[in-house]
Amino acid sequence: MGRVTRPGGKVAIAVFERWDKSPGYCDLIPLIGEVVGADAAEALKAPFCLGDKETLAQLLDAGRLANAEITHYVGTVLQPSLDYWLDTEIGGWTLASMVNPDQLDTLKVQARERLAGYVTKQGTVEFPAPAHFAMAQL
Repeated sequence: MGRVTRPGGKVAIAVFERWDKSPGYCDLIPLIGEVVGADAAEALKAPFCLGDKETLAQLLDAGRLANAEITHYVGTVLQPSLDYWLDTEIGGWTLASMVNPDQLDTLKVQARERLAGYVTKQGTVEFPAPAHFAMAQL
């Protein structure tokens, strides 16, 4: 991005915090590993691969964005139900081809106990979504 940004131009990046520091996913990913397997768990870690602030800073430095300001922000994940969250995570992207219907059923049953702390009294799912935002001007 730094290579194609004109002098004086701005670059902004948003990345999720590491998966093991991201509520919800720090519990979902190990559960997927147990029910579906290590490959599926690794695949679900992909969106969190730049979540280490120091790694992100090093990548920005290497890409001519050494003056980037990195700030931490916490949003909120909101899903209508636990099943909806799981259906979205599994069927909505690369895990769709890795999880068969029986595994999804097992995952949903085990999630009711293992992920219960993210379910509100109304039955919705809610948890913090920590992220890093980087802004650089060339």
